[in-house]
Amino acid sequence: MDESMRIHDGLYVLAAVIVPYEYADEHRAALRALLLGKQPRLHWRDERPKRRLEITQAVAALHPNTVIVIVIGTRLMPAKQRRARRKCLERLLWHLTCRDVSRVVMEATER
Repeated sequence: MDESMRIHDGLYVLAAVIVPYEYADEHRAALRALLLGKQPRLHWRDERPKRRLEITQAVAALHPNTVIVIVIGTRLMPAKQRRARRKCLERLLWHLTCRDVSRVVMEATER
């Protein structure tokens, strides 16, 4: 699960990738293999177009039973970012519950 805020566009986006439990380690290993040198994590905004293509191809080659769920909050007001995050998270977790997801892993925010 990951998030993105587009304050200038008034958008808050939360996305989750649902992976069958037995394939989770395989997915993690495939993503870690894409790290360059001492790169701590993959982040789309930090990658050049050629690398983005490589990452996209690697993700597309993963287990085909993967499901992606995306929730988008609109009319985001900069002063209400926490509320937007909370509301989108509530909705995304509801969708995941409807798909019988029992475990969610989120990237930690850096402060």
